[in-house]
Amino acid sequence: MSEKFSEGDMTAATIDRDEISDLLRRVAGPNGSEAERIGRAARKLGWLYGRTKRLWYREARRVETRETEAARLAAMRAEEASANAELSELRQRLARLEAHIAAMGADMGGA
Repeated sequence: MSEKFSEGDMTAATIDRDEISDLLRRVAGPNGSEAERIGRAARKLGWLYGRTKRLWYREARRVETRETEAARLAAMRAEEASANAELSELRQRLARLEAHIAAMGADMGGA
């Protein structure tokens, strides 16, 4: 007997596949080939490459709730790490600029 799905069920399934695909891309980050990024996402999540690839390309028949939750958490952590790295880089740049301004002030005051 074949299963019948309502239009609402199909929409929810499509949304799930779209969401997990987007989350995996965020977990993987922007650098590397598609295969490298899929592999990186799989490693970060502890998933098999094949399963991650099917989710990445929206080919999975279903998306488990635990997979979506794990991907959400990993994406949040990846974005937090990226933001922290950017903040650190900006702090270092600010320190260099402050040192440069202080050196310029010392040069002007000593002349």
